[in-house]
Amino acid sequence: MCVALLPKRFVLPGDAARVLPGAADGVPDEALLDAADSCPALAITVTDRATGRIVGPRP
Repeated sequence: MCVALLPKRFVLPGDAARVLPGAADGVPDEALLDAADSCPALAITVTDRATGRIVGPRP
């Protein structure tokens, strides 16, 4: 699901999705937070690098 939502950030080379190199850099945007929110396995955690606080998935 994350690959379908954000193909510029994730790739599916096999059984598990991977973050593309450099795709985790920068400020988390709404699309990335939506992907974390909609992940059925809750496998995506989004962390604000400036504060170290987990911002996704959202409750």
